[in-house]
Amino acid sequence: MSQVDIRREFIEEATELIEDCEVALTNLSKQSYNPEAVDRLFRDLHTVKGSAGVVGFSKLSEFVHAVEDAVNLYREQGKIPDQSLTILVEANDWIAFWLEKLADDMDYCPGDVELLDHLNMLKVKENIDLRVELKDNAPSFGTFEDEPSEDNQPTVMLVDDEPTMLQILETYLSDLPVNFVKANSAQEGLEQFNKNEVDVIVSDLRMPDMNGVDFITEVRKRDQKVEVVFFSAHANRQSLEQFIKLRTFAFIDKSESRIEILNTVANAVKTKRVADALACLTKLNFEIYLDFNLLRNGKPVEDRIQSKLEKVAKLTSIISDPELVLGMDLKRIA
Repeated sequence: MSQVDIRREFIEEATELIEDCEVALTNLSKQSYNPEAVDRLFRDLHTVKGSAGVVGFSKLSEFVHAVEDAVNLYREQGKIPDQSLTILVEANDWIAFWLEKLADDMDYCPGDVELLDHLNMLKVKENIDLRVELKDNAPSFGTFEDEPSEDNQPTVMLVDDEPTMLQILETYLSDLPVNFVKANSAQEGLEQFNKNEVDVIVSDLRMPDMNGVDFITEVRKRDQKVEVVFFSAHANRQSLEQFIKLRTFAFIDKSESRIEILNTVANAVKTKRVADALACLTKLNFEIYLDFNLLRNGKPVEDRIQSKLEKVAKLTSIISDPELVLGMDLKRIA
């Protein structure tokens, strides 16, 4: 049986189990606490969680794990508050929706932000802090608790079919505190891009297997945020129009000085990292908003709010001084 067949079988079985969970939740809503219904709910979620992990749907497995932990906690307490039952019903509905999407597209996976938003929106709606109610070992969904790390460096990908030019570029840019990923063709560039977290791409235009414009067009299908610098001796008006469509950061002629090349790529890196910092800041502010809702409802989240406010201050200082951005691991916050 192929991996696709195994996954398809999992989706069918998991869908049946989640439908069974819906029945159990419906029964719980019609009567007082029912241990048999809760045990049934826990077993079904446990099976879906484990099977999802085995077939490679890791994020689905983590999400179901969080719901399973909540059910287990209520099982130990011997009660499920009405507001918590509402959360479980909506979480179960979202798992069903997720499985439905996987049935159409096995590559479907919501982003971390969507997962976080879903959990936190439920939390605000019911005035419940899921992270407080879940056990201490419940999986994290990216609540931005990690401090920025100063040992992380941005990654710049260099793409050129001439090995000598790749070496020259790396030498020119060696003063930048960045990691380099090199590719001798556009196809290799796509493979490397899929394997690495890339902040900036510096690409030649004329390459034998795929030209630079087509290469970046493929990249844009995967990532809208990476900054792009074209580095070539061949550019015309048509090329410039294509650069605009691809939201290119800059074009550098290969005849430019080392200082000009260095400054252009450095500015591209700073621009990307500032954008990352702004995204982190937006997410942190959203989390603080959610926590203030909890605080107004009597939840003890003052320390968590204070911690996040300190991170906001740190990110604000980074944004105001882009030179600091080059060495910060902003992705850990996101």
